[in-house]
Amino acid sequence: MEGEECFQAGDCVKDELTLPVLTYPIFSSSECSITGGYVYRGETIPELDGVYIYGDFCSGTLWGLQKNGADWQNNVLLSTSLMISSFGEDEGGEIYVADISGGGIYRIVLP
Repeated sequence: MEGEECFQAGDCVKDELTLPVLTYPIFSSSECSITGGYVYRGETIPELDGVYIYGDFCSGTLWGLQKNGADWQNNVLLSTSLMISSFGEDEGGEIYVADISGGGIYRIVLP
């Protein structure tokens, strides 16, 4: 599978699979690849408790995905100039993002 689409149509039986709760359409040439993250469980940003944080490698955008009843809400959290290559989590549940272009590791904070 590639999102909700069969990668090779002949071998795909969708009703035997659990499909993703969100797919990522490419809106512009600056968006190219999702880097998966973590569900926030820290104390610094209580409004993000339970939010799955992920980003785009090329655009540097960080999103938050959260279940709201039967639906899922996806919101832009931050727009950065980072080339997001990885995420990490400390023992307190705070989330960090790695920038492959500058080599830095940054703790996520909201403005």
